[in-house]
Amino acid sequence: MSSLRRAHIGLAFALMMLTVTGSVARAQSLHPTPAPLLPVVWGAKSDSVVAQATRAGWTFSQVDGDGDYAFQGKIGDVDAVAFASFGPNGGLTRVLISVTPHPFAPLTYRQLSDTLRSHYGFARLGGEYDDAAPAASMHWAAAWPGILLGLRRDGWITMVFTCPESSPKLPALRSRVVSA
Repeated sequence: MSSLRRAHIGLAFALMMLTVTGSVARAQSLHPTPAPLLPVVWGAKSDSVVAQATRAGWTFSQVDGDGDYAFQGKIGDVDAVAFASFGPNGGLTRVLISVTPHPFAPLTYRQLSDTLRSHYGFARLGGEYDDAAPAASMHWAAAWPGILLGLRRDGWITMVFTCPESSPKLPALRSRVVSA
């Protein structure tokens, strides 16, 4: 193969990598909402969140002792619960979604991870299906800016979505250097 042909292939590969990396960086720069699973808007008041969740098939059940709004619903065919937390100004600041234990929880976890990756890019911390346990109570865990996802050893799948003002900052993506 001629050196000119190798240079063209190398340039095409580099451009492709820049396009993919740019798409992932753009996806991760947007602040995530729980919209892929529970279509609500950060800062919305409780009555608006109840209406949005109800339209999406979630059932409002109660305001718990902490003032969080509790919902029941389904993720796929599996029962789930969601808790919406509101800040001092009355706007939505956090959503916690838990999927009940079931025999195919690892498959459900992978599907949820794939859904989040399709909306927000690759996980910034942890691996979606990393064999190294992130904590004693977890099988797998992953994090995106504003999102934590975990499959606990007791079978519960937990997702926590936080609004921009209360989200911890994650480290920047490490870029890979490809040499020819």
